[in-house]
Parts: sequence; structure tokens; C-alpha cells
Amino acid sequence: WLWDSCFHALGWLYLDPQMAMDAVEAMVESAYPDGMIPLCSAPTPSPYKLSQPPLLAWTAWELHQATGDVEFPVRLYDGLAGYVRWFLKERDRNHNGLLDWFKQDEDELCHCGESGLDNSPRFDRPGIDDHVDLSCMIYNEMECLARIAVISDRFDDAAEWREQAQRLADAINERMWDEETGFYYDVRADGELLKMKTVVGFLPIWAGIVSQERLGRLMAHLLDPREFATEFPIPTVALDEPSFS
Repeated sequence: WLWDSCFHALGWLYLDPQMAMDAVEAMVESAYPDGMIPLCSAPTPSPYKLSQPPLLAWTAWELHQATGDVEFPVRLYDGLAGYVRWFLKERDRNHNGLLDWFKQDEDELCHCGESGLDNSPRFDRPGIDDHVDLSCMIYNEMECLARIAVISDRFDDAAEWREQAQRLADAINERMWDEETGFYYDVRADGELLKMKTVVGFLPIWAGIVSQERLGRLMAHLLDPREFATEFPIPTVALDEPSFS
């Protein structure tokens, strides 16, 4: 499984660094000709038409940082870049610069298996939405690709990735932030914010695109026992949301 392999690799790093790198390389090698990497791969041909959260460039960079192996991310660069380009082409279906997961609106139990948050209530409304988690992940992948491009002596590529990443960060901060509630939300195609507080609203922190003022407001939500500071933090949906279960 695609994004599972990223997390497994970060764990394997402490036991067998070569196994960690092999796990990531195996996923990159499973890419389709158009650059898409399926949510699951095996030795037999894969029929999957869905992907999963894009974390491979980030994981490759983390493994490089931990092991000092420069050749590893350089060798994977073309596959990692092709994967991100596939997302930019296929998962911005309303062409507004933000990314959207592919939803299976007909499946009542798994509206968005591609997201890794398969049955989250944030996917219960049909139609195309722009999603804050995918947008933040692609931003982070482009930043990591820029770093890998630098150590690959592909300086033009690095500049292009950083320029695209900045445009995406600006779009997230301009269109997905709600000043009234101090939180990041998914957005409908018409620009309406889907005001449901879920764990993905904190991913701009992980991506490193949040101002200090906004960080303080997000931390207030994170530390509020009426919202996300549960006995076993952090719930995928805030306690004060009607859809919390």
C-alpha cells in the first residue's frame, strides 16, 4: 500500500536502512506510464485507478537525510517528479490551482479511499471539492523535489518546483483559511468553505506555510478539550462537530 509504505520506511530506517529505501523504491517502480502510482502494487499487474496520499518525495528526502545516501533520491527523482506532475494534471479538475481527491460518491462506506481517510464525513457531499490535505501534501512534495533537484544538479527544475510550491501555498492560505473561526477547511468548487473541523486542518502546520498568528489560533483548537484535546488525541473530527462519532 502506497502511503503505508512511506510510514513503514520511516520505521524500517531504525532497523534496516536498506529495507527502508527498498520499500520506497518498490513503490516508485510501480508507476504507470502516465506517472500515476497506484494505491496498491504487487508483482502482478495492478488494475487500480486510484492513488493514495503523496508522501514519497518527502520520505525519500527523509531517508537521504538520515543515511547520507545521495544516489538514492537522485535515482528516484524522475519517478517522484512524474508522480507529482500526474497529481497536478489529474487532481485539479476545476483548474483553480488547488488539489482535489477523487471521491467515490456511489460508495456509502468509502467515499474517498484515495485520501487515506476513507469514510471521513468531510466527503459526504457529492461533487468536486478542493482538499486542504492533498494541497498541503503536494506543496510539501514539490519542496522536497526542489531539494532533490539541487543535489541532482537540476537547478532549473529546483527553481520551477519552488515557484509552483509558492503559488500553491499562497492559494491554500488565501482560499482555505477562515478568519472567523481560525481554521483551514476544504473548499467547494464555487469557493464556499466546508466548515467542518477535521484533523486535516492542521496539515498547513506540517507543511510549514502557517504564519505565527495563525499558528496560535490553530494551537488553540488543538489544545481545546472541547475540540481536539481528547483523552486519546487527536480525533479525526472535532468533538463539537455534529458529525463526530
